[in-house]
Amino acid sequence: MAENNFPQNLYVRPINVQNVPEQMGVAVAAESFELASCRVKIYKHGTLSGSETLKMVLFADQDMTMPFASSNTINVSDFSAGSYWRGMVNFTFGGQVVVAGGSYYPALVAGNYTRNGNTFYISYAYDWPIYVNISIDPQLRGGHMEFYKRA
Repeated sequence: MAENNFPQNLYVRPINVQNVPEQMGVAVAAESFELASCRVKIYKHGTLSGSETLKMVLFADQDMTMPFASSNTINVSDFSAGSYWRGMVNFTFGGQVVVAGGSYYPALVAGNYTRNGNTFYISYAYDWPIYVNISIDPQLRGGHMEFYKRA
């Protein structure tokens, strides 16, 4: 089977405000498992201050008022080199039990961060063109992320 040549575009959604969860869609669990980690495709545009952090929070409700699980906090400078960077970032969780059929609403939370328009910002990639994650907003795709269960 031949591979498709996908466009070289990277569709991203910038994180706008620090300490405010940036909704990434909804993940519906096909089976129950202990959550070990989640990998998210992150893009850094421009030169940041160097003290920015990211963490992922899973909420049990669409309004993001009931946190279910929170990942470790990661320093952006630890994984990104230079002014422009993109790659998969691993957020580690504590083995919370995800229930089959449950809906979970992942969000990224930035700390020590101020977006400067289109000059410098942190963003996450949309899951496009491969539609794996379901978005809350029918006009937008969900975030490009992969959940991993404990062995």
